[in-house]
Amino acid sequence: MEMLRRTVATPPFLNLSWPGRFLAYLPPLWSNEMKFTVNQKVRHLRTGTLYIIIATPEQVRYEPLRQRCYAYIPSLVDTGYRIWVRPEIEMEDGRFILAEGE
Repeated sequence: MEMLRRTVATPPFLNLSWPGRFLAYLPPLWSNEMKFTVNQKVRHLRTGTLYIIIATPEQVRYEPLRQRCYAYIPSLVDTGYRIWVRPEIEMEDGRFILAEGE
């Protein structure tokens, strides 16, 4: 006796290769829209420190991971001239807010 086979439509994401199947379940992790731009002042919520954005993710990459980053400096000159670099995802996840009128 011949076995009957059911034909089931394959969901579109199963037609993708392995990384595509994995990424199909993830929300978009980035977009072309940047939350902050050069020369904007931002405040770190935990510490309250004010910083100035000096480079955007379009200009800065962390080479080992090819990760898009922001570069920023403290807004107060007496704190030194360290340049801080933080991944775009961390800068835009709510740790920093735009400091308006400061």
